[in-house]
Amino acid sequence: MKKSVIILGKGGVGKSSLAVALALRASEAGLHDRFLVSFDPAHNIGDILGVSLTGKPEKVEEGFIIWEIDLERAIKDYLEETGREIRRAFRDLSAFNLEGYIDILSLSPGTLEQASYLVLKDLLMGEGNLLIMDMPPTGLALRILALPWTNSFWLDKLIDLRKAIVEKRKQLSKIEGRGQAEDPLLGELIKLKEESEKTARMIGESLLIFIVEPEDLSINEARRAMKSLELLGLKPHFYVVNKLGRPPYPPRSPDYFAGIEKVEIPWIDGDLTRKMGEYLTPILEALA
Repeated sequence: MKKSVIILGKGGVGKSSLAVALALRASEAGLHDRFLVSFDPAHNIGDILGVSLTGKPEKVEEGFIIWEIDLERAIKDYLEETGREIRRAFRDLSAFNLEGYIDILSLSPGTLEQASYLVLKDLLMGEGNLLIMDMPPTGLALRILALPWTNSFWLDKLIDLRKAIVEKRKQLSKIEGRGQAEDPLLGELIKLKEESEKTARMIGESLLIFIVEPEDLSINEARRAMKSLELLGLKPHFYVVNKLGRPPYPPRSPDYFAGIEKVEIPWIDGDLTRKMGEYLTPILEALA
C-alpha cells in the first residue's frame, strides 16, 4: 500500500532537512520505490544531498528518486493543458490559443497554486510505495493543499449550472424534433469533481508532519496553520520540534498540539540530516 508524507512548516525551520533525513532512514530500512519531492521554490534538497538536479525526477545513490519540481515549467504545462482542454470542450473555439498569453497569465493570482496542485495530484495517484513531499512555506503550502476542497465547491456550482443549461437544451431539442448530443463540458466537470474528491481523500490519508523551532515566530505561525488545517478536516500525525536547546532559545515546545505525537530533535552540529534521522524512529514505524 502506498504511503505519502506531507511535511509542513515555516521557511527555514528544517523541512528539507527532515525530508532528506526521513528518505535516508527509509532507504536504510529497505522501504522500496521511494520518491522524495520538493515543492519549495528555494529547492535545498539537492544541496543537502550534494547532487546536481535538473528539475526532472532523478535516481540518486542513496536508492530513491528525487525531484525538485521546476515550478515555472509546471505553470507553463498547466496553462498549455488548460488551452487544450478548452478547445476540446468547446469545439467552436478551434482558434482559441493561450500561447501568446502564457507569460502574463503565469503571474495571475492562483496560477502557481493550481499548477503545483496538479503535480501533487499526479504524484499522489502515481506509482511507488513511499512519497515524501517537502512543501513550500506554510501559506503557499496550505493554499495548495486546500485546492481539492475549494475546487470541489466551485465544481459543484458549475455542474448544477451546466445541468440546468443541458436541460433547457433538451427541451428545445424536443420542440424542434431533433436529438440531443452528450454535453462534453458537463462530462469534463464531473470528471474534475471526482478527481478533486479523490485527491482530498488521499491528502487526508497521508502522514502529515508539522515541523517547528522553539521560538515565537515559528510557533505562532504553526498555531495559525493548525486552524486552517482544521477547516479542511486535517490534523498532523506528528509534530517535530527542531533545534531544541539552540542558543539563545530555551528548550521549549508548543503546547497546543494536543493529541499529536511529538518528535524532539536537539540542536545538532555537523552532519544534520544523518544525525536528525536518529530521532525519526516513531515516524518510520508509522510508515512500516
